[in-house]
Amino acid sequence: MSDRYRRFILVAMFLLSASCGGNSSPTAPSDPASATVTSLTVILLAVGNDYQALATARLSDGTPVDVTETATWSTSDSAVATVDATGYVTSVADGTVNVIATYQGVTEQAALTVQLALISTVTDLTITDLTVGTGAEATVGSSVTVIYEGWLYDAGQPDNKGYLFDTSPVQGFTFVLGLGQVISGWDQGVSGMRVGGERRLIIPPDMAYGSTGAGSLIPPNATLVFDIILVSVY
Repeated sequence: MSDRYRRFILVAMFLLSASCGGNSSPTAPSDPASATVTSLTVILLAVGNDYQALATARLSDGTPVDVTETATWSTSDSAVATVDATGYVTSVADGTVNVIATYQGVTEQAALTVQLALISTVTDLTITDLTVGTGAEATVGSSVTVIYEGWLYDAGQPDNKGYLFDTSPVQGFTFVLGLGQVISGWDQGVSGMRVGGERRLIIPPDMAYGSTGAGSLIPPNATLVFDIILVSVY
């Protein structure tokens, strides 16, 4: 299983268990294919121009089981969007389409509105000061501590904030500025901030994680959005 699909599977399991008030780390039965499926949930997550559909089956004992890669997928209109066997939805043209999953005779769907005009390609680093700080300045070679949140870029969402993939620990995150300890979008984007300030960075793929992505949360060629607060400089 690729990191891209593992990422979405983990998100789906968390969302479903949280919405149902269950344990956030449910244990599936040893043979879920032999259990009775009582319902099926389909959700869609944006991946650049396209989407990843997720299918989660709820078994008779209440256990949620990811079936994204074992369900049968289709769309109601292939002229608008197509879907492959792993639930990856490719946008084709503007319009509304249903993404349909079938598993053990149970069928569920999710409506998708494709608006290709909302998708934009980000090629340059964008720096926006939300709050201008008044404390010490972050310069190359200084150790800085920041608090941040990071989202996958989605032009169709407010402030271009799609899926929230990371937040800093409560105590903040510390690194030495300008030494390549972080992505180049951060080295350039944090430079010049003053303590107490907050910046929004929109970082193109070549200044983030490029064609390889990062771990199980950031897909290849992802544009990222960060809100960063500078806590200290020393």
